[in-house]
Amino acid sequence: MKPLLPSGDPPARAKRNRDGAPDPGHAGKKVLLTSDFHMYRALHVFRKQGIEVTPMAVPDVLHSTEHWNGRFSAFETMLVESVKIIYYALRGWI
Repeated sequence: MKPLLPSGDPPARAKRNRDGAPDPGHAGKKVLLTSDFHMYRALHVFRKQGIEVTPMAVPDVLHSTEHWNGRFSAFETMLVESVKIIYYALRGWI
C-alpha cells in the first residue's frame, strides 16, 4: 500500500501554509474543536500558552453509548484522560 505522504520533509504546500499563516495575535476568533472528553485538557493547554479560544466540544458517540457493553470503553477512556490531565498538570503544561 502506497503511503499518503512521502517520509522526510513535509510537502512544499504544507510549508507555504505554515510559513504564510497569520500571526496568532492578529488572527480572527479562534475555535477549539475537539471531543467532549478531551476538551478540558486541550482548553487548558491553549490557555497556558496565552491563546484564548472558544471551546466547541463534539459529542463522542462511542462514549455516550447507552448500551451496557460500550460503557467499559467509556470508563477506560475517561480514566486514561484523567491520568493525562494529572500528567500535564505535573509537567506544568496546564
